[in-house]
Amino acid sequence: MSKFIVFEGLDNLGKTTQINLLKETLPKEKYLFTSCPNALIRNILTEATSLEQKTEVLLYAASHANVTHTLILPMLEQGVNVICDRYYHSGLAYQCGLKGNPEEDLLFLHERFSANLQPDIIFYFYGEPYPDKSVDNPGGYDGMSKESRKKVADMYDKHLSLFQGTVIRIHVDGRSEQEVHTEIIKHLGGLT
Repeated sequence: MSKFIVFEGLDNLGKTTQINLLKETLPKEKYLFTSCPNALIRNILTEATSLEQKTEVLLYAASHANVTHTLILPMLEQGVNVICDRYYHSGLAYQCGLKGNPEEDLLFLHERFSANLQPDIIFYFYGEPYPDKSVDNPGGYDGMSKESRKKVADMYDKHLSLFQGTVIRIHVDGRSEQEVHTEIIKHLGGLT
């Protein structure tokens, strides 16, 4: 049975690096890799000079709904495992924890427009950011203060209990990319 696997956590903790390593390791016929928000929405968020808060929430929700219905659900139905670089958990953490949007709004949008899709496995990355990671995150979240990072991390911690999937915590402090990769492969065990 196919699995929906999501990589979550604060910016610059090596999530995308790990996904890229998995692309080189896992059998291509069994795995599809994607991200939320998708490239179109990422470009809008990156290039926008100012967005009203609710507009940003709706753009993220639209991206999640589009990726869910056009890519994730069809691939899962075909028996392909899907690995997603972030999903709606990031929206909850950043949009609610950092920007103060009501949680019930984001949960409603996910339930109503993204089929309330729940991951089977969530790899939750935490710790101090890698200092050499690229700065390419939409929505202006690069270079956040320690206080802002704590707000987002606290919201992630609060919402991890809401998720129906298995949460695997990946502590990155002082660990090489290869050490983290080995741990992830071990957890994926039967799927490879």
